[in-house]
Amino acid sequence: MLVRHFESKFTRPGARPLPESVVADFAAQSWPGNVRELRNVVERLMIMVPGEVVTAADLAFLAQGGVAEPRVDVVPDRVVPLHIARDDFEKRYILHTLAAQQGNMSRTADVLGVERSNLYRKMRRFGIAPARRGDDDVEPV
Repeated sequence: MLVRHFESKFTRPGARPLPESVVADFAAQSWPGNVRELRNVVERLMIMVPGEVVTAADLAFLAQGGVAEPRVDVVPDRVVPLHIARDDFEKRYILHTLAAQQGNMSRTADVLGVERSNLYRKMRRFGIAPARRGDDDVEPV
């Protein structure tokens, strides 16, 4: 039920629902973490997997216990204005880097070569919620 709930939150326009086989793969996984971890994985899949369909192969990183490299389409499946394509790439790149840095905002900003405040601004613009781990990673309001 939670996978379907998070799927509805992050589904892109024109995307198909997750196949039952993919939902079953989620159920087969051990989730020693929490609901936020499941939410983050579903969000990552819905945002970063190119095309309309998420497949069981896109969940391979769960079995490996690590972060898999996302599939990258050299040619987009639809033509969009450049600023939309650029924003889409930037959002996916930030999400990928954030996942690779295990949600640490300071390290993510360092790897991306931007100020942490700029990273927070970009994340807000793209609707990416920062993981709240500790006070040292929380941007003052």
